[in-house]
Amino acid sequence: MDKIGIAGQLIAYENGELKEGEIIALFQFLLDSGTIYHLQGSYQRMANHLISEGLIEKLDPKTV
Repeated sequence: MDKIGIAGQLIAYENGELKEGEIIALFQFLLDSGTIYHLQGSYQRMANHLISEGLIEKLDPKTV
């Protein structure tokens, strides 16, 4: 996903335009790329919620 794609996806997320699968894919990408740590806290809280629900996975640094 390029920077324009990420921005567009974030805007669509904030506008409530993404389906559940798209939200999960977006947050998995944000977590995998480390971008999540450069966004406001609400994104990190949502990522933590998705992790706790088993919908996305945090990378294990030992396997990367």
